[in-house]
Order: sequence, then C-alpha cells, then structure tokens
Amino acid sequence: MKDKELRKLIGSRVKQRRLELNLTQPYVAEKMGVTASTILRYENGSIDNTKKMVLEGLSEALHVSVEWLKGETDEYETDITDKRELQIRDAMGDILEQLPLALTKEEDAFSKDLLLLMLKQYGLFLDS
Repeated sequence: MKDKELRKLIGSRVKQRRLELNLTQPYVAEKMGVTASTILRYENGSIDNTKKMVLEGLSEALHVSVEWLKGETDEYETDITDKRELQIRDAMGDILEQLPLALTKEEDAFSKDLLLLMLKQYGLFLDS
C-alpha cells in the first residue's frame, strides 16, 4: 500500500472510531498533546500519520490497536464501547498517575482500596 493510501486509511479509521465514541477532535488532540487542527489533518490524510509515535498516540487515545489503524486487522481489540467508558478510564488513569501522593503506606493502600470499591460499585450500577 502506498504511503498516501495508508494515510487515508488511517485517517478514515481514526475518524470512524472517534465518531463511534462520540469524541470531539479537541478531546483526542488533548490526549495526544497536539492541536485539534492536527487531528483534522490526520483524519484527512493530509499530514503524515504513519509514524510510529503518531500511530501509538492515536491508538492509545482511541483505545484501538495500531494494527487496526493500519488496516492489518478488522478487530479493534478493545473493551471501550462508548464515550463514558473512555472518560472513566481516562479519569482513572489520570488519578492513578498521581498516586502515590505524599501518603503513608497505609493511606496509599486505603486510597487504592477506596478507588477499587467505587469502580466496582459503578460496575454494579451499570449492570442494573
């Protein structure tokens, strides 16, 4: 596949997945540390989105595999099916990156247990 064709394929898959998750270009851009216009250019295939670092950033932001973005597979290999799940996962990731704070070992363990309990309760809420 030629580079231009690959850029177009990746761009269309990025847009497809972003719309499927009901995400905005600014949201994806924030997750990647780029501007919304850069995401637009990736989606249009008018900027090189085939670089490893870009592909990894897009796959992480959209919770899909690099292989899916490149058209090497039709399977997403993800458990994220809607925007709420993605926002929760992203928020939890942000929280976990901040742990441990200046906490004692016991406080750190307690905060993690509390977070797990909240997530389990959220899961039970969704199932009902």
